[in-house]
Amino acid sequence: MAMPHTPRSRWQKSLEIIKNNESTRTDPWSEIVDLPEETAERLRYNAAMKKWVTDQVQVKMEQKPFAHGAQRECFRLKKLSHFVQNQEWTKASNYVTKRYLGPEVGDQAYFDDCKLQMDAKLWAEEYNLENPPKKVDIIQTCLLRFHHRPGAPYFALEHLIEGTYLKYNSNSGYVTNEVQRCTPQAFSHYTFIKSGHKLIVVDVQGVGDLYTDPQIHTLANTYGNSDLGVRGMALFFSSHRCNALCTLLGLTPFALSPDEHEHSPSPVHMSETVIRSNALIATPHRQPSAPIMEEEDEVLEVEQADDLIADMGRHMSIVDPEQLVGRTRRRSANSASSADLMGEVTPLPSNAKARILMNHAHIPTAPTVIAEIHMALAEYHRIGRFSSDAQPNIPAALFHLHHAAEGGVVPAMTSLANLYSGIQDDMLPEARCAEDPVFATCLYRLAAERQDRSCMLALASRLLAGVGVVQPLPAEAAEWWVKAASIAPAPDARVEAAHVLLSKAAEVFSSDSLGPLKDLQRAIDLLNEAAEKATHAGAGRASTKYYARVEELSALLEEEGDNAEN
Repeated sequence: MAMPHTPRSRWQKSLEIIKNNESTRTDPWSEIVDLPEETAERLRYNAAMKKWVTDQVQVKMEQKPFAHGAQRECFRLKKLSHFVQNQEWTKASNYVTKRYLGPEVGDQAYFDDCKLQMDAKLWAEEYNLENPPKKVDIIQTCLLRFHHRPGAPYFALEHLIEGTYLKYNSNSGYVTNEVQRCTPQAFSHYTFIKSGHKLIVVDVQGVGDLYTDPQIHTLANTYGNSDLGVRGMALFFSSHRCNALCTLLGLTPFALSPDEHEHSPSPVHMSETVIRSNALIATPHRQPSAPIMEEEDEVLEVEQADDLIADMGRHMSIVDPEQLVGRTRRRSANSASSADLMGEVTPLPSNAKARILMNHAHIPTAPTVIAEIHMALAEYHRIGRFSSDAQPNIPAALFHLHHAAEGGVVPAMTSLANLYSGIQDDMLPEARCAEDPVFATCLYRLAAERQDRSCMLALASRLLAGVGVVQPLPAEAAEWWVKAASIAPAPDARVEAAHVLLSKAAEVFSSDSLGPLKDLQRAIDLLNEAAEKATHAGAGRASTKYYARVEELSALLEEEGDNAEN
C-alpha cells in the first residue's frame, strides 16, 4: 500500500534527495583539505543589535588568490562548523575570503563593508515580510583576522555561492539586459520607499535571489565612497521602470518625463561600482562584460569635471513573477543638439507649473528628498549623462527642474524664474521658455522666502515695476531690500552693497507716492543703519550722504508733527 503524500512524507523524501546529492557530489575544492590548519578570530556584526561578536574558528586557506578585481583578490577557504562535533575537513563547507589590494586601504574598510552588507540583509528580511512572490536574501558575511600572520591581516568571509552569477543593477544606474527580472529592481525600489526616502539598496548581484556585495546610497553618504547619496538615488531612478512587482507591492512610481518614458534607458552604461569624487559626471559607455565572480570589485574612479555639476532562480515557484512583465529597452534616440534648441520654446510640464501656482503656499520650506533627486536628474540631463552622444536632454531637464522647484529646491526655482522672465539661465543656457511674468514672479517670491538673496533683489525690482503683479507694490519691494541687506552676498556675486539697499528702501518709505504707507521714522532708521554699514565698509562719502538725508527727513518729520498739533 502506497504511503499517503502528507507534508511529513514529502519533507522526508526531500531530505533523502539532498543527502544522496551531498554524498555523490564531488567537492571542487577538495585539495584544500591537505593544507595546514589555522586558527582565526571571527568577527560578526549583528545589525539588529548594532554590535560586534567575536569567537575563534578553524580554517584551511589557500595562499594564492583564485580571482581578483580592481580592488580585491579572492582566496578559497574551508571552515569547520561549530555546530558539528568532530567534523571532518572533507565535509567542511566552502567559503570565499576577500582581501583589498594595496596598503592604502585601512582595516576600517573591512568593518565598513561588513556592516553595510549586514544592514542590507536587514532590508532583505523587511522586504520578505511583504510576502512577495519570491523571497530574497543577502548572504551572511563576517571578518577573519589571522593574528599569527605578519601584520595580523583582516579578510572578508562569506559562503561560496554556486550557480550563475549575475549583476542586476549597479550603484550608478546600470540595469542588466541579460535577464528580465522584476524582483531585484523592485527590491531596490522597496528599500527607498520603506526607508522614508532615506536610503536605497543597489548594486544588487548574486545567484538567483541570493545577493552579495550590495551598496547603499544614503542622504548623509554613510557608507563610504561608493555611497553616492542623492545623486546615486537619481541614477537608479533614471533607469528604473516600475514593473508588475512594484505595482503589487504598492510602490510609488518616480515621476519621469514623457521623453524618458518613450525612450527607455540604454543598457550600455558601465556595470562597475562607481565611487565618489569631487564631481559625479557622465561615465563612458560600453557593453557590459559577462558577469564573473569578482565583477563587482571592478571600480571606476570618477574623474572631476570642469564645473559641469558644481558642488554637486535559486528558489523556484510554480508561477514565475519575472514573466509577468517584460522590460523593453531601446537605445535612446539622439537628443536635440544645443544649436537646434537655441531660440526655440521648449514644451513645459504644465501640470507642475499649475500646481506651483495654485499651491505655492504649501511648497516645502526645506527641499524634500524626492525634489533633490529631481534636481540631480535635471543636472544629469543638462550634461547628457543618459544619451549615447552626451547631448543634453533639455525637455527632460526642464521636467525635473519643475518637480524640483515644486519640492522646495531653491536653485530650481531660481533657474525657472530666470527662464520664464526671458533671461538666459546658467544651468540651462540652451533652454528657452515662453515668458510668463506671473509665474516668474511667483518663483522669485518662493526663492526669496527661502532666503535667496539674489531672488530677493529680483523680486523687489519686479514688485517696484509691477511686473507679474496687478499693480506696483513699492512698500513690499522696500521690505525685500531690507531683508536682502541682512544677508551676506555670495563671495563672487556682483550685487549692491547692504547700505545701498537700505538707502533705497528708505527713499521708498519717505516718498509721498506711498500714500498712507509713508513712514518717515522708518526711513530715518534705515538711513542711520545704512550710514553705519557704509562707514564699516569704508564708504565715507555714502555715509556722509546718508546722515545728511537723515537731517532732512528729521526736519520733515518734525514739521509734520507740528502741523498735526495745529
